[in-house]
Formats: sequence, structure tokens, C-alpha cells
Amino acid sequence: MENINNEDVETSETTNEETNSEDLQAQIDKLKEENQGLKDQRRGLSKKVKQGKARPSTVQENERLDRLELRQIDSELSADQIVDILTIKKAKGIEDVNDAYKEPMVQALLDKTRSEQGKKDRIDKAVPSSQGRNAESTGGSRTVSNSKNWVKEMPKESTEDVANALNERFFS
Repeated sequence: MENINNEDVETSETTNEETNSEDLQAQIDKLKEENQGLKDQRRGLSKKVKQGKARPSTVQENERLDRLELRQIDSELSADQIVDILTIKKAKGIEDVNDAYKEPMVQALLDKTRSEQGKKDRIDKAVPSSQGRNAESTGGSRTVSNSKNWVKEMPKESTEDVANALNERFFS
């Protein structure tokens, strides 16, 4: 009976070893599949990143060219007006900058800003300038004397004397 028991034990041990090796192989295969999936995801993400990096430069290049073209169309456009025109172009899905510039909404915006600027220029021309002088009258305020102790030099006898000294210092 000892022989049978030893054979049973050996058979069960080999069966356990085979089962363990099959389990290990299954786990290894599963890990390999997961690893391959992660690699595929990483490759896909890196492709998206590369595409994303390439796309903004072309968008920036197109926007730069659009800005230059708008400057050629109308050299009096301000930077804000150019941004507004490009925003309208993008919002309406217009391909050509010329078409965006000729858009009635853009022309109305340009007319409005130019008329406001014209009014402002006329007002600025109508307001007299100071011609290099201060806006104060010729007898305007005087500066305090160079002496830092001018307060100590004030008379202390009466308030009338103090008032006269202040009057002379600042208003004469």
C-alpha cells in the first residue's frame, strides 16, 4: 500500500505542477496582452500628440498670413480690428480673408470705429494745447524753498505774522 500511496502523491504533485505551470502561462499571456494594449495606446497617444503639435503651427502660419493679407488690403487697420476680422472669419467659416473683409458686418464695424476715431481727432484738434507750458497761470503755486527747516523760520509772535509769512512764501 505504500507503493500506491507514493504513486498517488507523485501523480498529484505532477498534476499540481502542470496546473501551476498552466496558470503561470495563462497569467504571462494575460500580462503580455495587457502590455501590448498599453503599447498600442501609447503609440496612439504619441501620434495624436504629434498631430496636435503639427496642427497649431499650420494654424498659426495661416493666421499670420491672414494678418499680412489684411494689412495689404487696408494698411490703416489696427491690431484689434484685425483680430475682430479674423474672429468673424473663423466664426462664419469663411476661407478667404478678402471675403471676410468685404463682409457687411466687418464693413459696418470698420465704418463705426473710423467715424468714432474721426470725431475724437476733431475734438483733439479743437481743444487748445498748452504750447509747452503748464496749464497753471503764470502766478501759480510756488515751490517750498530749498531750506528744509522753513517751518522753524516762521515767526512765533502772533498768528497775524504767521499768516503774513505764509502769504509771502506761497502767494506772492
